[in-house]
Amino acid sequence: MPDPHKVASLRWGVVGPGEIANRFVSSVQRFTGQRIVAVASRDMSRAAMFAEKHTIAKVYGSYDELFADSEIDAVYVSTRQHAHKEPVIAAIKVGKHVLVEKPIASTFEDAQAIFEAAKIANVLVMEALWSLYLPQSYIVRQLIADEALGNIRFVQADLGQDQSKALRMWQPDGGGASHDMGVYPLSFIRSITQASPTTLTAAGSLSELGIDVELNMFLRYQNGATALASCSMLSNTRTAAWVDGRLGSLEVVAPFPVPTTLNLLTPDFNPKVVASWTDPSEIQGHDGLCYQATAFADFVERGLTDSPIRSLDDAVKDIKLLTDARHQIGAYYPGENISV
Repeated sequence: MPDPHKVASLRWGVVGPGEIANRFVSSVQRFTGQRIVAVASRDMSRAAMFAEKHTIAKVYGSYDELFADSEIDAVYVSTRQHAHKEPVIAAIKVGKHVLVEKPIASTFEDAQAIFEAAKIANVLVMEALWSLYLPQSYIVRQLIADEALGNIRFVQADLGQDQSKALRMWQPDGGGASHDMGVYPLSFIRSITQASPTTLTAAGSLSELGIDVELNMFLRYQNGATALASCSMLSNTRTAAWVDGRLGSLEVVAPFPVPTTLNLLTPDFNPKVVASWTDPSEIQGHDGLCYQATAFADFVERGLTDSPIRSLDDAVKDIKLLTDARHQIGAYYPGENISV
């Protein structure tokens, strides 16, 4: 993992000063050498309040003003997911490196448009799937690369939270469990299988407005492996991840998307823990958002235009899978192309 105090110190601008941006900026300022120098919102007072809270020097009342600032190296876009495309592409076109909050977009068309814009620009565009940049994720990837579990046969991951008071989750334009929450288990599964499934079968339930509130995805792969990804905004589930291989199993202790513990187990009906690792740092919970900023700065310093951990292509493919799953249970966004 890159050292947070040895990588290039980028000058960041924040677009969309909401709840997740507040957590991101707090963790970045506390645990990295990255510099948050500007914030923009279409509500100037909101941007000013955010800047005061985090001691940010520059405040802009429009995204374009921030993008035009030549002293900004990278932009963190944390608007609501259905509004990602416009600011991300605008930032790309003026040569800014972009870290866009997960999921990359709420529709496949928007995700593909961001991908196409990024392909022709000599900048780094990366989805902020922060769980894949935590210390435990580096260990998991190494175990898979070393074939410590043997051939992978089954992967399971779930994420469920009671979102009854999160109004944005219940709105037809970009609400629902699939993209906001389902991207966590699905991206974990992709990091293990390193492939797209040959088939996906979905089951779930909808709100009165047709928003997906529960989604379960069963995936089959060409090599015979299977996976189960689940998400729910109705209740708090275990939120754990599990990998089964011919030689053993790996448990990512709940909640798996934050710094946690890994257990390596024997391949038995009553498995025994043969090795264990627990994150020893003081960086816990959402403070772990800082790791993706360090990785991003490292990639920029190395001249990369795509994340070697989660490519933009993989991010788009997962949006396509989530879209397909959502459509299988009858959940569509307003104006969405139902033929996708």
